[in-house]
Amino acid sequence: MPEYLFKTNSTGEAEFPLFASRINVNVGKTPGGGTLSPAEYMARAAEGLEPFPPNLNLRRITNFPRTSSFRFHLSQYLLRRGDAKVKDWTTLNANATYYSGDKLAAFINWQNLNDIRSDGLTERIKMREVMQRVVLKVMRENNLDVLVNPLTTIPIPKIGGPVEPEINSRPSNRYAFTADAGIPEIVVPAGFNRVVYEPKFALSSDTRSYRSVSGTERILLDAPGLPISLSFWAGPGEESTILKAASAYEAVTKHRRPPAAFGPLPGEP
Repeated sequence: MPEYLFKTNSTGEAEFPLFASRINVNVGKTPGGGTLSPAEYMARAAEGLEPFPPNLNLRRITNFPRTSSFRFHLSQYLLRRGDAKVKDWTTLNANATYYSGDKLAAFINWQNLNDIRSDGLTERIKMREVMQRVVLKVMRENNLDVLVNPLTTIPIPKIGGPVEPEINSRPSNRYAFTADAGIPEIVVPAGFNRVVYEPKFALSSDTRSYRSVSGTERILLDAPGLPISLSFWAGPGEESTILKAASAYEAVTKHRRPPAAFGPLPGEP
């Protein structure tokens, strides 16, 4: 996807300045500072003769432009639902009770969106092919069967409350990379966390808005605490492999525990 390197930021400047400094074509408002054509740069970079921009990484390539898919899928759901009272966006917004004013405003905006074309969906489909190739390349070069990483390690934020701020395009909770890559993933319990630093709202420096900041007060939750989880994933078509690995992990660790406030189901031990 060579066009990816021509992306610009909110001010129109090149998002990948290293690329702009090596080619002879303008990138947005950034003049081309080098002598290479874009095609020459890409060929040389593929051969290891030119560096790729350091900010072109997995975090960045999963940050897609907005899509309008929700407008289509919820419309489709409402048509299939067969409800005489709530059958489209207009009747949904007229009858629903939203937990905040901004959520109501968002759904009214969705209702008024009539053109669902978007660059975001097109880019996701193209990037899916790229990311699958990246995953398979890494796994085969390193003789890996399964990749494992923590999924949820901090408490889910309260509805309408502050969340952990992003750092270097890294969200507070791991982004669902596997969903965009179109590869299988299974999530299993990995224990509990009792130590929490609740994020807070802080007034911005221009005093016009509030922003989320990380908490500094250590809070110890009652046992067992909040559950955390582990993700097992692999290349396309490897569902059986990750099911075996995740099942073995669960069998050994026995982290799956029902909430204390809920007893067993009838007929269950």
